[in-house]
Amino acid sequence: MMFRRSFAVAALSLAVTAAVPAMGQVSGSSANAAPSASQQAGKTVNKIRGDISKMQGDMARIRAKVRNEIMVKPEWASVVAAKKAAETNVEAARRTALATLRTKEDYKKLSKDRDEAAAVVTASNAPNSQVSEEDAKKAGDSMVQNGFAMKKMEMDTLKEDTKYTEASAQLDAINAKMKELEGAVDLALKDDKDYQDAEQKLTALKTSLVSAQTQLAQARKGEEAARLSAAKAREGGSGSGSNGR
Repeated sequence: MMFRRSFAVAALSLAVTAAVPAMGQVSGSSANAAPSASQQAGKTVNKIRGDISKMQGDMARIRAKVRNEIMVKPEWASVVAAKKAAETNVEAARRTALATLRTKEDYKKLSKDRDEAAAVVTASNAPNSQVSEEDAKKAGDSMVQNGFAMKKMEMDTLKEDTKYTEASAQLDAINAKMKELEGAVDLALKDDKDYQDAEQKLTALKTSLVSAQTQLAQARKGEEAARLSAAKAREGGSGSGSNGR
């Protein structure tokens, strides 16, 4: 009797030992399964998108290089210098006008009321706050209204300030001139071989992307159709087995 038990245990151990490698082989074969058509198509789409992004970056660097080369030319260097000076004048005029506004009593009152309302809102958000919901809402509305009123006063002040409006008009005129610079850059890039080659490659990549995206959509559609078909087949087989019983 003992011999039979020992023999049975040994046989069971041998069966388990033999089964484990077999299970590992099955698991490994599943892990190494070839990617599906949609996965391959998705990888292609992502690669092309990366290539497009890189190409656009290369073109942007070429454009910046050409732009800088044009900007140092005498006819443009003076415009660039004038733009920097105009921007400085606008900012100085703005600061002066607003500094004067902040000394006025009506503006100071709006600022004080806004800050007090903001303090109430902050307190209402604190843990164990004693601020009622009604007071918090009233403070929030007051903060917004006072903020808008202050911003309107600032805008009106700048519109009425002669130095600011004159400086802004000068800057607008120079910015209009600077737009011509981009036209000069476009013209120069037509003769830049590196940029033209990159532009052709970018066009080809965009065409390839459209094709790859179409293939991806078709692969997904086909795989979905296959899944639905397999599911119907399983349902049909299950139904036949039940009827047979």
